[in-house]
Amino acid sequence: MSMKKAFTLVELMIAVSMLAIGIVLVLRSFLSASTALGIAQGKVEAMALLQVKMSELQEQAKLNLGVEPADQGSVVTFLGHDASFSKKITEITETSEDEKTELGGFSEVELKLAWKQSSRDRDAILSTYMPTSKKQP
Repeated sequence: MSMKKAFTLVELMIAVSMLAIGIVLVLRSFLSASTALGIAQGKVEAMALLQVKMSELQEQAKLNLGVEPADQGSVVTFLGHDASFSKKITEITETSEDEKTELGGFSEVELKLAWKQSSRDRDAILSTYMPTSKKQP
């Protein structure tokens, strides 16, 4: 009588189960990576849009010798959907801690883009300082 070496049904079921678990884990990882990539792509595109808006504002500030305090909002199309864009320019009127240096003459410029992506609220903020325009008497 010859004994053939073969897999038993239990061994095959365990192997198939382990394979199925491995495939599920790989697919979940792929889905998570895909979602993270979409979010990162949205942030990169938002920052690129804010960079363009900031460059436009800097050019305008050069022509007008500074920026005027303002608080504006508008709706723009971003990633094929409506997004909220806001521009907040706040004049700085403080002195330093040692009270020897006046920090006036500059404004804080904050640009913000808020949008919905993957049914969640997302936003990106870009801020800098620019000279405040001198008001003519």
